[in-house]
Amino acid sequence: MDPGKTERQSTVKSGIALVLLLVAVIAVAVVIALNPAVLESIAMVVIVVLLFIAVVAVLIAIFAGLISIPMYMKKGVEVQTDYSYDLDDVKEVEGSMENKKD
Repeated sequence: MDPGKTERQSTVKSGIALVLLLVAVIAVAVVIALNPAVLESIAMVVIVVLLFIAVVAVLIAIFAGLISIPMYMKKGVEVQTDYSYDLDDVKEVEGSMENKKD
């Protein structure tokens, strides 16, 4: 990136968008203040949408869990046949306790 090749871009469009967003927020606040039933309607819509999203997320999780079982069964596990996996065979690594402070 060459620092000599710079240009200034206008921010008028984003400034107008911010002003319109502020006006919309104020208008919504005024409508809610004048008619509280609107807030209840909006709250019910938000609750229904959130419940729908939660149900879809649970269904996706269940589907992913169910589909992972046959994939796990098909994949199998690789183990070394000439090695013991018993916990009794675990040995302490020499020098592993030298830097430990009491």
